[in-house]
Amino acid sequence: MAMWATGICVLISAAHITHHIRYYVRPEYQIHIVRVLLLIPVLALGSLASAVYPNTSQVWETLQECYEAFAIYSFLVLQINFLGGDSRLAQNLECAPRVKWLWPFSCWRPLAPSRDNFSMFKLGVMQFVFLKPVLGIVALVCHLEGVYDVGEMNAHNAFLYIFVMVNGSLSLALYSLFMFYTLAREQLEPFNPFPKFLAMKAIISIPWLQNILFMVLGKAGYITMAGATTREAVLVYSKSLVCVEMIVMALYFAWFFPVDELWDDAENPEETQPIAAIFRVTDVFDDAGKALRPSNDIKLQASSSSV
Repeated sequence: MAMWATGICVLISAAHITHHIRYYVRPEYQIHIVRVLLLIPVLALGSLASAVYPNTSQVWETLQECYEAFAIYSFLVLQINFLGGDSRLAQNLECAPRVKWLWPFSCWRPLAPSRDNFSMFKLGVMQFVFLKPVLGIVALVCHLEGVYDVGEMNAHNAFLYIFVMVNGSLSLALYSLFMFYTLAREQLEPFNPFPKFLAMKAIISIPWLQNILFMVLGKAGYITMAGATTREAVLVYSKSLVCVEMIVMALYFAWFFPVDELWDDAENPEETQPIAAIFRVTDVFDDAGKALRPSNDIKLQASSSSV
């Protein structure tokens, strides 16, 4: 079933990505859209490989985690580009009303939208972009050294520490992403943002919560498979379920990331552009540098645009 589900998922995603590449009319948007869309086949193929070859699952999970972080970064930049870039967004936020913090900080004083708060939430996402791949590589090294066993919650196993750090980093990134949405919701309204944010939260959170649930059930003895250890049984069932879920996600993404919503402002909707930039990762480091020194950069851009 996992193999069939992965094949269907990859076909749907490939057709959708090909459509964006064929009608590559808004590169500032579609570079990041295609990067986000590639997350679905990456997760499906990685999950299939983990289910078929459980002993190599840590390698595939590390690769998935690296691309997952890259996709979250691309989604954030996509939203910023929808709003005209960092400088225009910062200017618009200065005139916006205060917004309430999301739970569990909803009792705090409403937040004043500003360039500093925007930069704070951007950094909240960027920390995950860099920390997740590093922790994935650390987990792989610890696994090869025999000190990383999935589900082993004890002080002598690296899994406990990496699990806590990854979950803390992911929680901060998702919270920052949705606070960014709360700050810029009115400006993003023409781009139908809520289903897109919901899709990103679902594709990141559901497999994560699912893995925790399967680990607990496996430890309790509810997941077994003839001729396999508990860890292998948990991997096979959980990763196979991810493969099936990716079909739903591929259809959802195809519906809410259509090409035709980009045609209105395009000068030539039939034009095809080079796509090498889609796989360029150096802009992640460039953006991280800007996020660490936001005030001067944004003020300089804002002053130059007002001249």
